[in-house]
Amino acid sequence: RLFDRNVALTAGLVSATYGPFVHAECMLMKSFLSPLLTMIALYAALRAAERQQRLWTAIAGAAVGLACLVPENHILRLLPIAVGLWTTGPATNAKEGSSARNRVFSILLLGGSCAAMILPATARNFAVSGEWVAVTAGGGEVFYMAWGPSATGNYEPPPFVRSNPYLEHEDFRREARRRAGRDLTSGESSRYWFREGLNSILADPGRAVGLAAKKFIGLFNNFEVPDSEHYQVAREWIPLLYVLPSFGWLVGVGFVGLAVSFSDLRRYQLPLGMLGVHVLSIILTYNFGRF
Repeated sequence: RLFDRNVALTAGLVSATYGPFVHAECMLMKSFLSPLLTMIALYAALRAAERQQRLWTAIAGAAVGLACLVPENHILRLLPIAVGLWTTGPATNAKEGSSARNRVFSILLLGGSCAAMILPATARNFAVSGEWVAVTAGGGEVFYMAWGPSATGNYEPPPFVRSNPYLEHEDFRREARRRAGRDLTSGESSRYWFREGLNSILADPGRAVGLAAKKFIGLFNNFEVPDSEHYQVAREWIPLLYVLPSFGWLVGVGFVGLAVSFSDLRRYQLPLGMLGVHVLSIILTYNFGRF
């Protein structure tokens, strides 16, 4: 819908042979859903923007909502989709009423279908904890790791946290309770660490700008920041990964593609917006290869 069939086939073949994708697909992690749901959201949003079709709008919102159950930063994808629905819709729509009213309804439908996917998790959280937590209560912890005194731009837990998914959240809560001098719920602990991260930014804005710049530059580096698995180590054991393209092979032509796309912003605003909010989410948090 954006380019042509040859471009689509080429992009599909590049994705199928892209080394980091092949590596990630062999791991048991929920992150494999992120590219799939992002593509569904983009495709549905493109279809919806063509004629303000409500079914495709609902599908786009639902895809974003499901993606939020992987990492919550996918919620930012609603912004470029909403802008696309507003700016690229038809001037008039005789069947469904005035254009402005129809577009407002489409944006509400987009947000509602997204919320519908998240609501079961929110309801369960309230049932088991008595707190209104949309998906998880770890956002404040992530923000603190992104901007706190130990922040490096990549995943770097503070000294009081053990880098283990079974332990790290409780370590954060234990330290928050110690510092606050009282018992804290999971939600209160998350909000505490968010404030601490914000205080770190305000205390040293220059350092915060440097961290943001480091994270931005790191996004265009061929190095895959390791999580529990290390792409560079995997290549030592799986020689096929050496001949498959990695990010360094593609980033140059990617910049050329961006330059071409900026020549027709109305046509390409959706993919550019999706890319933009993903970059923003990394700058607000930190970088993993799988992010």
